[in-house]
Formats: sequence, structure tokens, C-alpha cells
Amino acid sequence: KYNEVIETINDKLSEQRYSDYSPLTDEEIEEGNLTESQIDKWQEKARSGLLKNDSLLRGTVFAMRNVLSSIVTGLTGEVTVTKSSQSVTTVANSLSVIGITTGDYRENGKLHLDENQLREALQSNPDAVMELFTKSSEVTAEQGLAYRLYDTINHEISRITDKAGTAGSLVDDSIIGKTISRLDKDMDKLEDRLTQLEDRYWRQFTAMEKAISKMNQQSMWLAQQFMNG
Repeated sequence: KYNEVIETINDKLSEQRYSDYSPLTDEEIEEGNLTESQIDKWQEKARSGLLKNDSLLRGTVFAMRNVLSSIVTGLTGEVTVTKSSQSVTTVANSLSVIGITTGDYRENGKLHLDENQLREALQSNPDAVMELFTKSSEVTAEQGLAYRLYDTINHEISRITDKAGTAGSLVDDSIIGKTISRLDKDMDKLEDRLTQLEDRYWRQFTAMEKAISKMNQQSMWLAQQFMNG
């Protein structure tokens, strides 16, 4: 599950951005020039890459990887495993001791499991393996990896919620929500200004039309006076 989450986030961080595909407006959709299939494909392109290199998601991945690559201090439980055809006894204070390691750097933190090494660790000292994941402590460096990862994920979820809000929330106090609200108010103000400007121009145009009409009448009267004279 951890690998699935890491892969999903990394896919978003590296997803291709199609700058030529802007989101369709309601008016463009209602015009009917595009089929539903074309609209779906266009919108899919428009959404692609919106989270590319997003600093918040990148920080989340880094935090999760940092937790699982760290050592839990203060542990004393030892496990016995086979490494390089030799039996080795060591304190179970990191994932690598029990056969869980990261692969090539291009995998962006994906975990790999040596089942035989994990089975040996569990058989030799199951309590030590459990404590590696579940040890409780007020000191972060002494907390079990699952305990620490749980807190880290909740912290990152809170950061994402602060920025983007939550689905179905009646009140959106997120950074993005407040930004959208401010932009909506700015748009309303601009529309009011445009309406006022349009009204002013219509009044000026009407006054100009009346002035031209009056001038034409005067010109015709003068022309008649010259002809009669």
C-alpha cells in the first residue's frame, strides 16, 4: 500500500503538462461544437500536469521516505538473519535489518521485500520486529516507524487540507478556497465597473446622436434660408 501511494504521488509529480489545452468554459461546452467524448478528452488534457512538481506533494513524499529510511533509537531487541550466506545477529532498529529496502533511485522510494530475511527476523524475535514498528515515545527518534509514519501522514494531510480544503465541506477556509472567493468578488466588481462604463458610453452616444440630429436640422434650416434668399 505504501508503494501504491508513493507511485500515485510520483506519477502526479511527473505528469505531462499540455499548455495548449486550457480548461473549457461553460460557454464553450454549451456551444455544442464538441461531442461529449471530445470534451472529456480535452478536459483530461487540461487537467494533466496540474500537480507537476507541486512542492506540497513533493514534501509529502520526502517526509514519508525519510521516516522509513530512518533508524529507531533506543531499541535493544535483536534478530538473527542470514546475510551473504552468514548468520548475523543485530538490533532490529531499521527496515533494512529485517529485509525491507529501497531499490534504484529512479524508483523514487519504492520498497522491496526480502521475504526470507523477514521470516527469519520474525522467527528469531517477533517482539523486536513489532517494536520496530509500534514503539511509543515522546521523543520522535525513539518512536516506531509505523507510529511515526502515521503522524507524518496525518500532518501532511492537514497541510493539504489547509491549502485545498476537503470535499463536501460546507465552509471552505482553505487557501485555494479563499483565493477563489477573492477572485469571484474581484470579478463581480469588474463586471459592475464594466456595466457602469457601458451605461456611461451609451449616455454619451445618445447625447452625441441628439447633438448630431440637432446640428443636421440647423444645417437644413440654414440651407433653406440661403436658397430662399
